Amino acid sequence: MKYPSDMDYECVPLCNALNAIPGIRTVESCCGHSKTEFMIWFVLHDRSKVRYLNVVARVFDRRYGGIPGWTCQLDNHDLPKDTPFFLVRSGSFRGAQACEHSKRIAENIYHHLKHKAFCRAFLGRGPHRLRRRVSSQGTATCSS
Repeated sequence: MKYPSDMDYECVPLCNALNAIPGIRTVESCCGHSKTEFMIWFVLHDRSKVRYLNVVARVFDRRYGGIPGWTCQLDNHDLPKDTPFFLVRSGSFRGAQACEHSKRIAENIYHHLKHKAFCRAFLGRGPHRLRRRVSSQGTATCSS
């Protein structure tokens, strides 16, 4: 996926992972610039893929590697009713710590998409062949 040139590079790994989930497309992101929360908004652009929200629910659950304080919630935008937005947020984490956490969450997404038992039980199919989407900005590094 090609991202805008002014995108916060710290958001790229997690946006890539979210965009690897079938039916999900990220639409906005902000790393917080060490002052506010790290946030990524996404939509489920293909409703036939609603079961893939199980991946998102699982990776933010503390029992399955989720990081306490990080959340994913339905976001109330003043947009058409048929476009639900979801918001991933870092809670109290800022800067380099939020960036490192976002990379761990991204790896957890890839882990779940490749996990045979999870895919069969929750997605109704075998593991995914992943094409990690790499932006033109390359690999992100974390800084505070």
